[in-house]
Amino acid sequence: MAESRTQGSESKSSNQPGNGADEQERRRSGGGGSRDMSALAERGRQFQSDAQKLVGHVQEARGELQTYVTQQVRERPVATLAAAAGFGYLLGGGLSSRLTLLMFGFATRFGMAVAAREMGSWASEGFTGGGGEHSQTRH
Repeated sequence: MAESRTQGSESKSSNQPGNGADEQERRRSGGGGSRDMSALAERGRQFQSDAQKLVGHVQEARGELQTYVTQQVRERPVATLAAAAGFGYLLGGGLSSRLTLLMFGFATRFGMAVAAREMGSWASEGFTGGGGEHSQTRH
């Protein structure tokens, strides 16, 4: 008899509102969605606020960059043009080209030749007593 009461109470509890099955059905049908919708709306407002702040910061940074570039162009036009040409060359994929390797090889040889010439003149002044800054006196 105790078993029949337990079974009877279980069958009644499964039909009562607020049990797990009813709650799941209500969620599926949208019955408990008012809290979900308000949380979603709050997240949407927060996202919109954050996006507006980000746009403001980006516009501020763009203005600062534009001011800086304009100032550099006025003060150093040749250097700015050379830098722009270099960036354009790199962005255009010139870094991996044969022309770049050829130019780098030429620049390296030219730099080594200038350095060797300077070292040769420094050494000859030192040994001949040229009287320059690099001359050495022997005792």
